[in-house]
Amino acid sequence: QRVVHGHEAAVYIHGRLRGPGAEFTEQHTVRYLFLPELEHFAASAGFTLLETGEWLTRQPLSDHTWFGYLMMRRRG
Repeated sequence: QRVVHGHEAAVYIHGRLRGPGAEFTEQHTVRYLFLPELEHFAASAGFTLLETGEWLTRQPLSDHTWFGYLMMRRRG
């Protein structure tokens, strides 16, 4: 299942050199990837999955993980 969300962020830039700064909003489309999908992509591209975890903590991935990593090795 593809999960895509639009995310809007308010940004304020304070410019010491160019005056008082500016404020604006940005719209970003976010595509969520889930482990079974990533495992399929890796296998299809000839990789073996070695390790997964939370970014920086190396704890197991969970439904509450915002950033993660996958360590893979190219087969052959």
